[in-house]
Amino acid sequence: MSEQDSPSERADASVNRFLDGLDERRDELAEEQRSRQSQRDVPKWEHMVWLVYRVGQEDRIERIDSRTAPGSPPFPEAFVRAGEEGWELVAVTERDSYHTLFFKRPKAED
Repeated sequence: MSEQDSPSERADASVNRFLDGLDERRDELAEEQRSRQSQRDVPKWEHMVWLVYRVGQEDRIERIDSRTAPGSPPFPEAFVRAGEEGWELVAVTERDSYHTLFFKRPKAED
């Protein structure tokens, strides 16, 4: 800007600088909002693992999350109960006479 600029031109330039600053701040706030939103959108899960084996004609749960599960209900009943509690079966592997079942469900908010 030169000394020859009119007061109107100087005022316009000042307003433009002010508006540019607002645009930059708006962009910064939008980026912060996107960052916070993406962090909230990351689902948090809890997991459960069953080790299931066959006894005669019946499947039995032997271990749940590395803990022995003596007296656990028969497999079909336990499976239904897990679904009612919000657990979703996501994978099954088989090894020898055992099946490993992997479950997940949304983690409760802290």
